[in-house]
Amino acid sequence: MSLVRLCFAIVLIMSRGVCAEEPIFSGVDDFDGSAIRQSAIAFVTVTTTPGIEGADIEVDRDNRNSDAWRSSVGFSAEFVIPETIFNGYWGLAAVAGGLDDRVQLADSSGGLRELNIKRDVLGVRGSLGLSFPVTAHWRIRPSFSALLASLDSEAELLQLNGVSLTPVREADATVVSSIGTVDILYDRWYGDYQLEVTGQYNAIYTDTTSDDNEFLDTWAWSQTAQLRTRLSGPTNWRHKGRPWRWQGYLNYTDYLDLEEQALGYTRTVELGVGLEWQMNAKPLDWFGWKYLGWRAGFIGGDDVRGFNIGMTAR
Repeated sequence: MSLVRLCFAIVLIMSRGVCAEEPIFSGVDDFDGSAIRQSAIAFVTVTTTPGIEGADIEVDRDNRNSDAWRSSVGFSAEFVIPETIFNGYWGLAAVAGGLDDRVQLADSSGGLRELNIKRDVLGVRGSLGLSFPVTAHWRIRPSFSALLASLDSEAELLQLNGVSLTPVREADATVVSSIGTVDILYDRWYGDYQLEVTGQYNAIYTDTTSDDNEFLDTWAWSQTAQLRTRLSGPTNWRHKGRPWRWQGYLNYTDYLDLEEQALGYTRTVELGVGLEWQMNAKPLDWFGWKYLGWRAGFIGGDDVRGFNIGMTAR
């Protein structure tokens, strides 16, 4: 296996966190430049896309073993703009992700090799937008987000007996993403029960620069769509005179223009439950902080298997 083809393989699978039913790799000759470019962007995009934060995915197959995690910790809220019919919207988050991948590849002579790759992403994301009321239950919220992240990776090619064929190769990249988002939100109370539905579209431009590996020095456009539904209701529990509410949710995420070869999947479904404490606080008297709680969900779809555990603050 030549050094150039090894680099192509490293870039291709640096984004992969799950495994398809069919073998992912028969050899590095199976992939063209388009798939390689998409895969270099996909891991960063998935790590930082809202809706699958706090996820952990493990894969154990004959030709692949993977341990992946991704999360974001942050807050978003609407705030009042005096003498207008619309509200402002802002958000701030720290995002992180990691992937430890061990994959068997076929070299040019048909022999099997194992490629070990580790990746880590760490970044910050800020959002700003407006929220326009349409009716008593519907509103539209366009927003813009900027993401700055670092992507660190290292790779090593081994024989199946564990003998290293190459030294550990390290590569770092800086990732800058501009994200345009449109949310369509529905919110309605049925007695003590609240139904919330959000449709979201993201157009993402990502630019990566690397002094270590020319295949990481690239750019790409991507699109995602998400449908989130949440139903909540009362419980008998109270804290400091304020109630706890249960919630059940179902989220669907679709990576609209991503080739399946790049990540191994193009859509996910998350089903979960949780509890939230109803705060109804205004810490700075210009934006509301309604709920603080936790949730846990199962992630599946297109051979994805994992879970999501996290806190909610909104």
